[in-house]
Amino acid sequence: MSGIAGIVRFDGGPVELGHLERMTNAMAYRGPDGITHWSSEHAALGHCMLQTTNESLEESQPLANEDAGLNLVMDGRLDNWEELRCLLLAEGARLRTRSDAELVLRAYERWGEACLEKIDGDFALAIWDARQHKLFCARDRAGAKPFVYHWDGHCLIFASEIHAVLAGPNVPRELNQGALAEHLSAELTSRDDTLWQGVSRLIAARSMTVDEYGPRIKSYWNPKQIPLIHFHNDADYVEHYQEVLFETVRRQSRSHRPVGYEVSGGLDSSAMFSVGNKLHREGRLHAPDIAGFTLKFEKDTDAFELDFAHAVGAHCGRSIVEVRPTHKSVEWLRCEAARLCTVPNFPNTLMHRGIFETHHQNGGRVVVNGTGGDQWLAFGENDLAECMQIGAWKVLRKSLQADFSKSGAMWTMFNFVRHGVYPNLPSNVRKAARWALQREESHTRRSHPWLSAPMQELLDERMRQNYKMLAEKQSGIRIGLRERLMSLEGGFPTFARETMERMGSLAGIEYRSPFYSHAFLNMALGLPLTQLRNAQQDRSIHRKAMVGLLPEAVRQRTSKAEFSTASTPYREGLAALRFPTTLPGKRWLRLDGFSQLQNEVSDLETEGLYWSVGILTSVASCCEIVNNRTTKTNKLSDR
Repeated sequence: MSGIAGIVRFDGGPVELGHLERMTNAMAYRGPDGITHWSSEHAALGHCMLQTTNESLEESQPLANEDAGLNLVMDGRLDNWEELRCLLLAEGARLRTRSDAELVLRAYERWGEACLEKIDGDFALAIWDARQHKLFCARDRAGAKPFVYHWDGHCLIFASEIHAVLAGPNVPRELNQGALAEHLSAELTSRDDTLWQGVSRLIAARSMTVDEYGPRIKSYWNPKQIPLIHFHNDADYVEHYQEVLFETVRRQSRSHRPVGYEVSGGLDSSAMFSVGNKLHREGRLHAPDIAGFTLKFEKDTDAFELDFAHAVGAHCGRSIVEVRPTHKSVEWLRCEAARLCTVPNFPNTLMHRGIFETHHQNGGRVVVNGTGGDQWLAFGENDLAECMQIGAWKVLRKSLQADFSKSGAMWTMFNFVRHGVYPNLPSNVRKAARWALQREESHTRRSHPWLSAPMQELLDERMRQNYKMLAEKQSGIRIGLRERLMSLEGGFPTFARETMERMGSLAGIEYRSPFYSHAFLNMALGLPLTQLRNAQQDRSIHRKAMVGLLPEAVRQRTSKAEFSTASTPYREGLAALRFPTTLPGKRWLRLDGFSQLQNEVSDLETEGLYWSVGILTSVASCCEIVNNRTTKTNKLSDR
């Protein structure tokens, strides 16, 4: 989990290396194996190194080609390093090292911006092409690695972190009111906005070319175009699923040190661990060993899963390390927000930090997770609609018969209308139905009584724009992709994944998600929904693929843990927060709504505790960010 930074001027002015050093120093935790810089008259690049593979031990960045016409910085790792190396050698490339960074540099040298078609993995990269006086940047298909930038009309400043960009020269600290409204309401819709005006994320699966005419962003991968996979029988689907899953885990578990796996006891993380264990025992894993970790919640809570986690360990012949969930004080959260210039964590993400720290203390650099199972394998409800859309009438009849046999006539009829007929209605009819439902429930579903009227109006406008954009994206695509693309391209999933990535980097850990790999996404999003649902049981194909790999109690598990207990330690600190009576906080919030949130947090009987805690966490973070911004702005003015 390295870090990158850069400053490139297109107005002929010089770049001061000290400005770049200030940016890399702001995220020094990303470079435990060294921080290095390169500069020319008009460009400067910086790299914070965290070595996680054998190949990275040979890596030195920023990396230049022989004539120094190309200079690269990359935070990333390739999944197709074997194939790309062979391809480049066949093309006559001369490779000086085994590093992934050199493979990317040589790919750009050979194929220019089209190199992204050849590169597969988790990456954020920037290549200064002095020959053409342009900067080429790109981010991986699922957005595993962050990339943030600021363009002022003549200078491009980029980094892996928001606060590192803000540490760059002449980057204004002006709040983005729209993004602020989203954070204060936990209605995150934007993928490119940050809390700061003019500081943007490069969206996943996008490249950006910058020259004297400014940035030009384009998409290089479109999941809407993933074709539907077709096999003649279920056994072939399962065999294909297993092949992709095993190969994905093999490639994503590459490390020169033992690889850690989260083992919650659920289907998804347990599958990662069991597959990694099998690969290791067969000598096919690119790592010296593996280790499993699980969160140790109290037995009388809905978050308790130790019995399932240890059942997985026993089945694999390995012990699972129990780690207490991490919780910090509200004051700590506020300090992190001020330091990182963004909302740093929610309780149910921060609780994982102890796993990262424990594995790092044991010498590990990589933790593999099961995130993505809920997103890609649990959206099978509209399988009947998909059958109708593509004309798979025999499969539709078989599914209806299975539903009737397991759930009876009434449930089968309701399910057919709701998840068969309705999704196939014209978009304007579905839109009218959704509008009527939202209108009826708007007083509870979209009400944010703690927001001031101006902030609520701003939020409503952003949400309307987002719904319009989603409707346009979903027009004409396969029904099976609709809900799953929202999980891939939504604002909140983007924020959640970046938060976990950052938390890993703060602990010296690279956090990897095999379910989000390009290969797995192409397979999972191409599966017919009938492979995901069997009557009222989800993840059908995944469960079949795990026969013998997981204990039956876990493989057939239908319950899910509920983690609102992770919010409990924050009750007292959040309830004691004072209403921000000074501007601009007073313009954002209403005192009565703010007090209502605090009452909900204080009430032990309140349902949806996590929601109220999350909102107050965002409010506290945003207030601290503004206070810190005001202080820094005043200091700059005094200079």
